[in-house]
Amino acid sequence: LGSQELCLLLLCFVWSSICFVWSSICLVSSSIRFVSSSICLVWSAFSLFLHIC
Repeated sequence: LGSQELCLLLLCFVWSSICFVWSSICLVSSSIRFVSSSICLVWSAFSLFLHIC
């Protein structure tokens, strides 16, 4: 394995790590958004239920 191939391999590894971290951050933010919207939905349904009762 030459130094050029090693450098390319390292670059590929770093790039895939960055992509993995980025997708994890995206997943976390979308799940936070999902949780907050579901809490909002439950809260509005609960207040509607209280309003009816």
